[in-house]
Amino acid sequence: MNSYLIYFFIGLSLSMDAFSVALSLGNISIDKKIIKTLSITIGLFHFIMPNLGYLLTNLIKKNIFINTNIISASIFFFLAIIMFKNIKENIKISSLSIITIFLISLSVSLDSFSVGIALSLQNENIIIASSIFSIVSATITQLGGNLGETISASTNNKVQLISPIILILIAIKYLISA
Repeated sequence: MNSYLIYFFIGLSLSMDAFSVALSLGNISIDKKIIKTLSITIGLFHFIMPNLGYLLTNLIKKNIFINTNIISASIFFFLAIIMFKNIKENIKISSLSIITIFLISLSVSLDSFSVGIALSLQNENIIIASSIFSIVSATITQLGGNLGETISASTNNKVQLISPIILILIAIKYLISA
């Protein structure tokens, strides 16, 4: 039981980037179906990535070094630039492409790859852990999207600049960690 609680809190911490992105997207009144799709996709990635990390631990340790923080930062900077451009041109984002949803999901799930490596080193149950990560991250992402929409509605969209600023702060966090 104790390990399940630990997995829950790890999943919660892994989900904070997803929460921030969903909050940003909800803040710009993006379609609820997109937030739902993003939540499910992020949940799937938070299941897949720790498993990949777990399976590829020896390969990564010995042969390959990939700085995932720089990749994530680049994606978030790119998204922030698009949001700033859309605010300037007063464009509403009503949908995200499948590629954009994939890239967002991948970028907020890259840290769970590292957690999979750590769990492998501790001989933890990766299926249970990644299942908990998946459920927590999908739920947190959905909550972030809903909260963003509520904030946007209650402020008459006056806080649109918060969304790209949050993404830039996340990108900076990744660059500092690189």
